[in-house]
Amino acid sequence: MTPGNLGPEFDIGILTLNQIRLLPRFVFATRTSNVTLSAGLDIVWQQMIAGSNIPLAGSTFTLAPGFVYDLEAAIGLATGGGITSACFFSWVDAATNVQINGSAQGHPVASVVGGASGQQSSQGLAKIIYRPSVAQKVKVRILTVNGTPPLQAVSSYAAIKVVH
Repeated sequence: MTPGNLGPEFDIGILTLNQIRLLPRFVFATRTSNVTLSAGLDIVWQQMIAGSNIPLAGSTFTLAPGFVYDLEAAIGLATGGGITSACFFSWVDAATNVQINGSAQGHPVASVVGGASGQQSSQGLAKIIYRPSVAQKVKVRILTVNGTPPLQAVSSYAAIKVVH
């Protein structure tokens, strides 16, 4: 017998890595300008920095079924909202605006509190591991706000990647 041939019933072909074509699935999106937040506002991502195979249209990302996704969104508040400003935000289903919660892992709802005058806020992070059973559109939505906090474009982003 020769390597790769264990007889007529067990013929094993040799596969080299350059024959496999992997299609990565990821997206990283940001805003280019600040925006005043209000309850029920969907964050429109103005700029896709990098991405492959996860479509983005305005505020909505399209997820394919059968993959496990790591969804992460960060929002920072700009100077001007004051220390009493705050917001809660979450990943939601784009059609129903219902929070997605496909995993015990992660923090699907995040909060961020505004900084004092002349200071920027901390950065809230909503992160969840999620596996849709059918094709699904998702987005980041502002759930509640206190005050009139402006979103800081340079410290806010959405990132999605396939982890399995």
